[in-house]
Amino acid sequence: MEISLALLLVLVAISDIIHLVQAQSQPGFISLDCGLPANEPSPYSESKTGLRFSSDSKFIQTGEIGRIQTNLENPLKPYTTLRYFPEGTRNCYNLPVDKGRKYLIKAWFRYGNYDGHDIKPMFDLYIGPNLWATVDMQNLDGNSTSEEILHVAKSI
Repeated sequence: MEISLALLLVLVAISDIIHLVQAQSQPGFISLDCGLPANEPSPYSESKTGLRFSSDSKFIQTGEIGRIQTNLENPLKPYTTLRYFPEGTRNCYNLPVDKGRKYLIKAWFRYGNYDGHDIKPMFDLYIGPNLWATVDMQNLDGNSTSEEILHVAKSI
């Protein structure tokens, strides 16, 4: 599959949230605000949901930060920023896991015309070397979609 410039734009980018069954201040979850600027507090509690979000910057070394166009913004803070990946064929998040433990991973993706091109992307998601899903935002009626999987960590 050809990888577009916006390709992984959301790869967890607008994706906004990854929930892992892993302990943090919300036992059993890590909720990521992808693209949260470094000058903003992290972690923070989202006022409407009460969920506690952390910046994704501790879990990834690549990508650029973008912002959803104002007219498309969601009233929930984690849905206003994103991380996109204009370079590389794979950009990896490194999340803490325990070998043999089962994890529920859920990722939300929202294009939000962050680049002003109004071209929704299509990209692949992998867990390690294995294809998890192809996210095709081009054929969506709306601007967002999600993917989820139960995964047993085979290594740490």
